[in-house]
Parts: sequence; structure tokens; C-alpha cells
Amino acid sequence: FIFMLTLLMGITVSANAQTAIVDNGTAKDNWYVGVGVGTNVWNDVTSWALFNTKSNAVDDKKNSWWRTQPIHANVTIGKMITPYVGTEVDYALALNFHGQPKFIDSHNLTGNVVVNLTNVVMGYNGKRRAFEVELLGGAGWIHNFNEGNGIEFNSMSVRGALRGNVNVGKNFAITITPEYIWQPKN
Repeated sequence: FIFMLTLLMGITVSANAQTAIVDNGTAKDNWYVGVGVGTNVWNDVTSWALFNTKSNAVDDKKNSWWRTQPIHANVTIGKMITPYVGTEVDYALALNFHGQPKFIDSHNLTGNVVVNLTNVVMGYNGKRRAFEVELLGGAGWIHNFNEGNGIEFNSMSVRGALRGNVNVGKNFAITITPEYIWQPKN
């Protein structure tokens, strides 16, 4: 899969190398900034967080899903290098509302490659479509503050996502990004 993705990206970049300067204009073009919020749907290898109401709380009224899941907030800065491929840096922060020693569960910084699958499959027509799908993959560093008895640790993180952009206007999009973050160390 990785080989095929790399090959596809290489073909896409080389096929559009002649028009990249014309399509992109100056170095100030095609930058984006995003902010987001989300939570866990799957919290480990054995359970869906969405249906998991088990926690360490003594009071069963405190075992609801929304009280046991962290809230994730993130900021993204990126640039589309061509209409097909771009790069971005993403900083995500997981906030804890469920009796852990620290309010911040973890933070994760990743560098990502973005491939606009809509443009790869359907071609680039010079403007954004109403809906676009992007493939996102990257790696970075995560620091976990509340891993068992307040022990903190650092780990590499690998991130994969399929992003859906609903373009609302010329300079604004609503984005839905189901993603998976894996910590190889753990």
C-alpha cells in the first residue's frame, strides 16, 4: 500500500511539474489554517469508546460516555504545493474531564502529507469543488501526561486520516476528519 501511494504521488507530482508555477502563483498562495474539535470513537484495540461507559468512577452516574472521553482540540497550518499534493503541521491537545491528575491528557505534533484524492481521480479544473476528499498521513511526537498513576511518557505517533471538505464559499470549508493515531511504542 505504501509503495502504491508513493508511486501515485510521484506520478502526480511529475505529471504536474510543468504547470505548478502557473497554477500556484506566488509562494503566498494556497496556504490554509484550520482549527478543530473532536473526541475518541475507538479508545483501544478491544472497544468502541462510543459505547464504552466503563470507568474507574465509583458513582455510576459519572460513567456516561461524554464524561469519560477526552475532548481533542487542534490547530493545523498547511500549504497545497500543487492542486494534488500538500504538506501541513498539526498540533492536537487532548483535554481530560474525568478525574485524572492532570487536565491535559496528551498533546501531539505531527507533520503530514496531504493528497487531494478528488483532484487525482477527477483532474483539477482550476477551482475548488463543492466537496473534496483528501488522504492524510504523517508522523510526529506525542507526550502523554496521564498514563497510569500519573506517569508521563513520550512516544512517536503515526497518523492516518481521510478528510472530507465541504467547501462553503471561496475561502472557507467545513471539514470532517475521521483519523487514527497509533503510538508504536505502546
